[in-house]
Amino acid sequence: MDKFSLYKRILLKNNDKIGKVAMQFYFRNIKGREPCEIVFAKQDSIITLNFETEEIRFLCRYSAPLMK
Repeated sequence: MDKFSLYKRILLKNNDKIGKVAMQFYFRNIKGREPCEIVFAKQDSIITLNFETEEIRFLCRYSAPLMK
């Protein structure tokens, strides 16, 4: 049936760095390893969340926020 199962639950709404992210996300593909990071977009930045360590990193910050 489903190929995905619940691995870990992380509440994002309580984190100030990652609040107001787009609902769409992508798994970051690292060659030779299972994916462990999710990439989100905000109006002012692109963020990665390592769901194993719960580390948040900014890949890119925009000088001017994107429009909707």
